[in-house]
Amino acid sequence: MDIELSYNQLVFGLMLIGAKADGKLQEEEKHLLVELTSEEHHLSAEDYRNVISHAKQYSDEEFEKIVFDLLNTHSQEDRVKAAYWLLQVIESDDSSNDSDDEQRNMMEWNTYQRSITQLKVSEEEIQAYKESRGEE
Repeated sequence: MDIELSYNQLVFGLMLIGAKADGKLQEEEKHLLVELTSEEHHLSAEDYRNVISHAKQYSDEEFEKIVFDLLNTHSQEDRVKAAYWLLQVIESDDSSNDSDDEQRNMMEWNTYQRSITQLKVSEEEIQAYKESRGEE
């Protein structure tokens, strides 16, 4: 598997992993994906298609491995930023507060925990980055 994806495409891929963790893409998750890729980590239409194509071409596990492996070639700071955006997707899920969605919520948090472990970043680093952006 010799796949080349830019950092911005990898961040988008990681967010897709988080958005798909509960099995359905929520409206707020879609807004965040658009916001991220139009303002912070710009992607062209071709970049979007490329990432989505890879996400469809490979199993979820294979796609995760590709994204993690490629993100791990980037700096610690870049990996913390990517994990921050994953956290934003998971926290934005408007079904997460519904008691019927406890299982899906757990799947999302398992994805987050697995991701920060694979990316070798800590929750403290993500929180510090979040605070540096003026968020709490």
